[in-house]
Amino acid sequence: MARSFNFQPSVSQPMTQALIELSNLSFNWPGHPQLLDIPEFRLQTGETLFLKGPSGSGKTTLLGLLGGVQKPVSGSIRLLNQDLSTLSAAARDRFRVDH
Repeated sequence: MARSFNFQPSVSQPMTQALIELSNLSFNWPGHPQLLDIPEFRLQTGETLFLKGPSGSGKTTLLGLLGGVQKPVSGSIRLLNQDLSTLSAAARDRFRVDH
């Protein structure tokens, strides 16, 4: 079952460069149905996000994608204005070390 995240910050923040941007992100483990489906998500400087959900809902998988440990099936992940989806495994490792 695909999970959709729709996060709306409760406090208005001035528009700044996003720390995290997800666009049309999807992920599934090989041989399994789609686990994550995130059409659009932005986390700005100063915003806080709490991930909550039952076991198997994709929380750890999402963190693995954000950390560059996993690659999405489709879509893009931008951290600090760097598109992780376009980096090789070695470049993602270097990005993690540097940030």
